[in-house]
Amino acid sequence: MASLLTAIAIMTGLGAFFGLGLAIANRFLKVEEDPRLDMLEGMLPGSNCGACGEAGCRAFAESMLGGRSRPSKCSVSSPEGVERIAEFLGVDAGREEKRVARLHCAGGLGKARQIAEYEGHGSCSGAHLVGGGGKGCGWGCLGLADCQVACDFDAIRMNADRLPVVDGAALRTGHPA
Repeated sequence: MASLLTAIAIMTGLGAFFGLGLAIANRFLKVEEDPRLDMLEGMLPGSNCGACGEAGCRAFAESMLGGRSRPSKCSVSSPEGVERIAEFLGVDAGREEKRVARLHCAGGLGKARQIAEYEGHGSCSGAHLVGGGGKGCGWGCLGLADCQVACDFDAIRMNADRLPVVDGAALRTGHPA
């Protein structure tokens, strides 16, 4: 019984010691976050597409607050949205050419050499795990439409050759043409 009470006392003491240490560390090592960050992230489309070159909308908002990026780098946001963000930050919106994914490979059905037939889970990520997806070209489209499913703007369709076709108008307006 005495050893049980000793163990409880030791664990309680260790918990209190480390709890106090964490409280002190939080007090003195706390990193203040710019209060505008959440508001700025809310002004972005929230698609986390990465077209701006950042890991997502929050990282892009941090980059703009740090002065490393201009609002116009968000190719998904509308021109009005970009201007609203520029006004909020008190900076020039800048000018960027819209970046749109394009497929420069004609390796669809009947064109790219098939070295294996994939019959697993119907996704590109699943097919890629099994020997790279079955196509002879390691860089070509696997044709299982992961990009179509992932596109928040309904701007990608798979054609008859199982290759993605990007609808540029849908990207500009946020709605398919």
